[in-house]
Amino acid sequence: MNNLPDRIAEIGIALLAGAVLFLNLPGFSGGTDLTDDLASVRPQEVSVRDRAEFASDLDRARRLVDGNGDPRDALADLRTRFPGVHEVWALSARHREDIGEKHGAVRDYARAVRLYPDYLEDGSPFYVGARVERLADQVFGELRAARSDGGLSDDQRSTLKAVYFLRRRLAGGCE
Repeated sequence: MNNLPDRIAEIGIALLAGAVLFLNLPGFSGGTDLTDDLASVRPQEVSVRDRAEFASDLDRARRLVDGNGDPRDALADLRTRFPGVHEVWALSARHREDIGEKHGAVRDYARAVRLYPDYLEDGSPFYVGARVERLADQVFGELRAARSDGGLSDDQRSTLKAVYFLRRRLAGGCE
């Protein structure tokens, strides 16, 4: 009987080791790629030297998104040059949503909200909460179905993490 506490400790360690292995299996959504990515996102101030160029490029991309051309290259350029500016991600999300790229739109909205939480604050002039909630619910339903049909790809897991992030923020939770 003296060995019972030792045996219980061994079983506990074995269970813990098994849980750690399980959580790190491919296909399990326990990774943190988008979560880490969102956590590392920092707002970026556009330098005084770049403000006029940024404003001009953002305005040109906005006109393209509003139906006067193809904004993909302009948005890709802005995302690369100004990754910490919320307007870039919100505009990119709107464009992706408009063309039916719902998963990309969710990820871009998550980044925009991380950079500027007022997008989900009722009463804010930038409020898009109802739009984001509707989109997040649609994508969540699709991802739940895909997960039950055979698992999620890395891209889908990343999108699911963005959905969870946005849902927490919509519910008034912290990051």
